[in-house]
Amino acid sequence: MRTIIFVLICVGAQAQPKSQIVPLSDFGASWMWKPQTVSGITWELNQKESKLLWMGKPIVGSGHEGTIQLTSGSIVTSTSGQIIQGELVADMNTIKSTDMKPDDGGKDLEEHLKDDDFFSVTKFPRANFSILKVADANKTSGQLKITGLLTIKGITNQVEFFATTTSSKESIQVKGELIIDRTKWDVNYQSKSIFKSLKDGVISDEIKLTIDLKFFLGC
Repeated sequence: MRTIIFVLICVGAQAQPKSQIVPLSDFGASWMWKPQTVSGITWELNQKESKLLWMGKPIVGSGHEGTIQLTSGSIVTSTSGQIIQGELVADMNTIKSTDMKPDDGGKDLEEHLKDDDFFSVTKFPRANFSILKVADANKTSGQLKITGLLTIKGITNQVEFFATTTSSKESIQVKGELIIDRTKWDVNYQSKSIFKSLKDGVISDEIKLTIDLKFFLGC
């Protein structure tokens, strides 16, 4: 009897209008909620089993890579299983280097990435992603094209990337890669496109973000 009551509560909650986060130019510091009726099933992010990886490199030589922790997130799927809405929040204070040991420069790299040369995490501790649209890119392989708004350092830009999903009754896994131009988010350190006279120590404007996300059925 308790199980039946719990299911009825969940169904009733999903039938209610959900709120959509609308990112602003200062999205990292404030939120605006816009009522929107979404009929679907909500899946909550499994933080322990989800990964957000980053990779950056200089124009010449090897680069660096690491991780950033996701603090929250969710997706909404239609009754047919299509993703129709989603949000992710990352804690920029958790930037880690995985290619260098802490005592061999890894700690110094992490602190540099957190300061004003790069991500200014004291001023902008969160990065946010909000899904705008999901479309089939390849029905045979199940590949999706995801369009959304990515906010870093309080600056919001629209991005697109391809992803694949694997689903079961209890969970959904989303995998994909996204390459961004960091200068669009005012991350300009050692950028040749910003500082034309640079000759040494030039760092590529491209940062690759790799996601491996797992969601569990929420209520």
